[in-house]
This record gives sequence, C-alpha cells and structure tokens, in this order.
Amino acid sequence: MSEGKLGRNKIEIDWEMVEKLCAIHCTKAEIADVLEVSEDTIDRRCREEHDCTFAVYYKKHISNGKVSLRRQQFKTAMKGNPTLLVWLGKQMLGQTDQPHEGDTDLEKYFVDSRKGEDESK
Repeated sequence: MSEGKLGRNKIEIDWEMVEKLCAIHCTKAEIADVLEVSEDTIDRRCREEHDCTFAVYYKKHISNGKVSLRRQQFKTAMKGNPTLLVWLGKQMLGQTDQPHEGDTDLEKYFVDSRKGEDESK
C-alpha cells in the first residue's frame, strides 16, 4: 500500500503573474483563465498563502498599476503634451475651462515663465 497522499495535487498559483494581471486591472475571471484555474481556487489559495481575501489582495495590487499609469501620464504631460496637461490640470488642480464667476482680471491666471529667468541673469 502506498504511503503517499491521496487526492489531487495542490494547484500552485503564480502570484507574480497575478500581481501583474491585477496591476493592469484584469478581473478575477480573466486571471483565473490565464492561470487555467477556477476563481474558487484563487480565493482559496489567497486565504491560505496570503491570509486575506482576494478582494483585499486585488485592491493592494491594482494600486501599483494606478501609480504606474499616473507616473507615465505625468511624464508625458511634462514633455509638453497639451491635451494631457489640460486634463491633469482639471483632475489634479480643479481647473476648469471657464474663469470663476466674477473674475474679470484674466492676467492673474497667466504667468510669464521667462520673467524669473531674466531677473536671475
């Protein structure tokens, strides 16, 4: 009689791959398809190996993707992409296409970026 374990072999999860898939916002179903496992297996292994639900694990790792995307957007904007500069200004700085009601002095919205350079020479 064999002394080995009975039943199926434990399915191993490639967590590095899961992290990468989370970072690009793949769904649990998509991740399961790529790994060729069930969503239940992902849930079970996450609890066993990471001591948390997959929802908690996923939330942590999608943040990495968001940070990478934000970094690339910022780099692209800073290279002078006008569309991205306007969009980021609206998103991050609360800027709008219209001046605030009652503001008539539009010069205060514009800064001559060369002014400081001339004074330092």
